[in-house]
Amino acid sequence: MHPKINYFIVVTVQEQEFLKKLGLKIRAIRNKKKISLNQLDEQFGLEKSSMSKLENGKSNSTVLTLFKLSTSLKIPIEHFFKD
Repeated sequence: MHPKINYFIVVTVQEQEFLKKLGLKIRAIRNKKKISLNQLDEQFGLEKSSMSKLENGKSNSTVLTLFKLSTSLKIPIEHFFKD
């Protein structure tokens, strides 16, 4: 039997601020397009709980998730990173 390994991800204050800003931007775009978290889940397979954590700056997204999100919101992926 293999021992259980716990992984801890250390996030700096600067990184946390980045995640919060990214999440707020994603939420603003989604709301502007009048797309609910349920719709993202049902239509595009973007899990509601994961999207909620992302929008609240509580999780780090993968590039693939950002790609799927940009495709579902019909925006270029770089739009997430513009100020």
